[in-house]
Amino acid sequence: MPARADKGSQLKLYMTEWGPLYESVLQILGSTGTILSIGDPHHGQPDATTFTTVGEEQATFTGSSPWREFDGHNALGDSETFPYKFKGIVPFISCNGTDEEADTPDSAYWSRDDSAGQGFSVGAWVQADDTAGIKTILDKFNGGGTNEWSFHVNAAEFAALVLQDDSAGVSVQRPSATAVNGSWTFIAISYTGAGGEFAAQSINFYTNGSLDNGTATTNASYVAMEDLASPVALGRRNNNQFYFSGDIAGGPLGPFFTHKILQANEVKDLYELGRRALWLV
Repeated sequence: MPARADKGSQLKLYMTEWGPLYESVLQILGSTGTILSIGDPHHGQPDATTFTTVGEEQATFTGSSPWREFDGHNALGDSETFPYKFKGIVPFISCNGTDEEADTPDSAYWSRDDSAGQGFSVGAWVQADDTAGIKTILDKFNGGGTNEWSFHVNAAEFAALVLQDDSAGVSVQRPSATAVNGSWTFIAISYTGAGGEFAAQSINFYTNGSLDNGTATTNASYVAMEDLASPVALGRRNNNQFYFSGDIAGGPLGPFFTHKILQANEVKDLYELGRRALWLV
């Protein structure tokens, strides 16, 4: 019993530090910022299959199982009072790459019309496994004529953002210049919403706070993304493939989405906040 109480006290201590961290992150993300607050019991209990995002969009994500049942959930050996793994003061989940995910129904908030200059930024702290295949972090990409965008680690182990013009059946994309695997990495991407053939050239990738652009692909047939019916999924492509394998940070450092086009200094500030909270030197 004393050990269990100690773990419960540790969790409460961590949670007292989350409020200011949420506030700092949301201030940078702006009025349209949303955080997927994985592992925060204020927004989804460990035995529940749902959690609610923090920020502009109050979206309810439904998981394939409660967080408590995700692979490697119980780092300290007491699933009743301390159900999450922690890195520093930050909870995280370990995804098995085969069937663990969470998703939320379609909402206009997640769609951006880049024919009208609507950009967005997306990002996450992840520790991706060195395994074959695409590992989805967050996407609105359901197949069957409902594809919009996908944020993932590609088969070559580089982070990537894909934009799909589904009516034209074409996509453009940009990867990071640095491979993502084996260690905690902050990936942030901003897209200006330029649209058109060279849309991907206005995607900026940042790895651990520094600009990290790989080569953008262009397509003369690409016009813009469309507001389609795909749900948004965390940890998998919505048509049940490309599951994430590895760790995804949660709480105030959970994956984020915002209509704001983040600037380099803002991404650097997000990285520094996260680095300190994760106790990374």
